[in-house]
Amino acid sequence: MRYGTNWGDVQLDLGAAEDASDKIVNAMVITTDDGTVKGLYHLDQIWAYNEIGWKADVTSGLDGKTITNIRYYCSVKDEDTTDSSVPAYTNFIYDYPVEIPVASVYTGDVTAEFEDNSKLSPMYLIGYHHYNALLWKKNNDNNEEE
Repeated sequence: MRYGTNWGDVQLDLGAAEDASDKIVNAMVITTDDGTVKGLYHLDQIWAYNEIGWKADVTSGLDGKTITNIRYYCSVKDEDTTDSSVPAYTNFIYDYPVEIPVASVYTGDVTAEFEDNSKLSPMYLIGYHHYNALLWKKNNDNNEEE
């Protein structure tokens, strides 16, 4: 599990979902230890059978809980085009019991004290690949940048 990636506030790389690896993943449903159930959908929160992620403000209610099950809704397209009929899909449902704790979203303040009484102020967020960093600027008592 990773936090603060370009793909979401929370990102899971799931390796145990081999049954879904050769199928179209249409949706997933995450269940937590307290019974919270959240649905994820393809391309916004699901990129591959083993890569999912979400923004905490869009998929709220999962932080601070433990994911206990991930249900996959998958399908396979009939590749037989010789009969000129509309392709048929065969649907599959897979449950993967897991135990994945999700960290709580921190909503407090970040403070720092310096010997010269200057302060830190958030400047901007930069992102590169899967990593984000919040840059800070240091201000003195007169609120001048240093």
